[in-house]
Amino acid sequence: MFDHEAHNTQHIQISVGQSLLDVLWAMFVNCQENKNNPPGLDQLFAAVNELKKEITTKMSALDDKITQLQADVTAETTVEQSAIALIQGIPKLITDAVTAALAQGATSAQLQSLTDLATTIEANSASLGAAVTAGTPTATT
Repeated sequence: MFDHEAHNTQHIQISVGQSLLDVLWAMFVNCQENKNNPPGLDQLFAAVNELKKEITTKMSALDDKITQLQADVTAETTVEQSAIALIQGIPKLITDAVTAALAQGATSAQLQSLTDLATTIEANSASLGAAVTAGTPTATT
């Protein structure tokens, strides 16, 4: 049993938001500086030090995973934006081609299938956008 009256006691300042690991580490440093270690405390703080190393290693690995995930999301967003631009741009390309063909003497009847195709693509694009929006969970705070 630790007799705290037989040892020099000092108060360790603990601030709000400080982690338990930081508090334990401060206690360890304080005990080392004052040479007032009760039996078994060295082993306890050695274990805490190992735990601190392990947590630091795991946090570093987690940070690496988060960085990779951020890069993956950025790359996916770029691809998705390119796909959106392509899908939304096709009807304009068709409309421009129909306009050019009409200027060259083609009739609306001859080009109706292309006009219908552009209309279908626009409708499908709008439908896809609505489905994505409907399936996207709302952000929670």
